[in-house]
Amino acid sequence: MKFGDWLDKWFDGLRVEDTTRGGYEPKIRLHVKPYLGAKRLKNVTDDNLDCLYRMLETVPCPTNRGKPLGAKSVRHIHNILSGAFETAVAKKLIPVNPAVTANPPTSRQVRSQQRKFVTLDDAATARFLGDIWAPCGRRGCGPLHFCTRDAPLWTTYTATGVRRSEALGMMWDLVHWDDCAIELEWVVVEVGNRSVLRRLTKDGDDNAIIYVDQALMSVLKVQWELQ
Repeated sequence: MKFGDWLDKWFDGLRVEDTTRGGYEPKIRLHVKPYLGAKRLKNVTDDNLDCLYRMLETVPCPTNRGKPLGAKSVRHIHNILSGAFETAVAKKLIPVNPAVTANPPTSRQVRSQQRKFVTLDDAATARFLGDIWAPCGRRGCGPLHFCTRDAPLWTTYTATGVRRSEALGMMWDLVHWDDCAIELEWVVVEVGNRSVLRRLTKDGDDNAIIYVDQALMSVLKVQWELQ
């Protein structure tokens, strides 16, 4: 069996979220199969994988604005391949997993390339919140005008630190007004060109709960009344 054919078979049988499949597919199609897909599955070695990783880290990539892939992306490709080989071992198609002895970018190399973001201090946060709640005053300006329409969303980001997908997936029946708490059960994620609502928790885990102050609850109550 060719390695590319095995990757297709393995990918088709994956039991993962659509968002996970969406992350795997282009990496397999664009970065693995063109270079290793024609080799026989049993002939792919750890040296082949190391050559692939070094090539991805050094050769300009058209899908990455002409730059080589970063360490995090290459490490993700390694994790995908490791899973595909592990399944092949379990099905007795190959004796060992070559990814185990390969040398992908290390966790330290991944961390060294991560961008460092500026954190707002209290004064900058206050200015930001003041700006997003300031009405523009132009004709038609009101509670639902575009100038302040998303102010509750930005305020929720600022006060809780939740992800964008988590904030967009918040449900009114999961806001516990008396306890000043927000229960997170849903997220809005992008799958292809669609926005999809799916559960945040997996495998029966309890929902996450964020406790907030009364100021944010007041903001949410205003938004609830407007809606």
